[in-house]
Amino acid sequence: MSATDYLEKAVVGLLRERPFYGHFILNLRREVRSLGGPPAGVTIRDGIPFLAVDPALFSLLMAIEQRALLEHLVKHLLHLHMARRKDRNRHDWDVCCDLAINPGIAGRQRLR
Repeated sequence: MSATDYLEKAVVGLLRERPFYGHFILNLRREVRSLGGPPAGVTIRDGIPFLAVDPALFSLLMAIEQRALLEHLVKHLLHLHMARRKDRNRHDWDVCCDLAINPGIAGRQRLR
């Protein structure tokens, strides 16, 4: 299985288990690239949400962790966390946002 197949399989699993999040992920523009850190991330550029995935790192996660990560990223977009940070301390803001969204995500043990 190729590294990008892991993302497709995770999206299909999310569609089955958490359809709202799966459909949301399907509508994001995707970038496959080496992120130099996390296996995946989201951002908004010119009003367009993007999902960036490092297939090599993403494929190292267990299937439940892949789905949890995708749900985690969707929740960041839904809450507009990246747009609301402004001049706040980046690290503290990221930790607070993660604490706000992670409790409702199954398989979130290894999420930051």
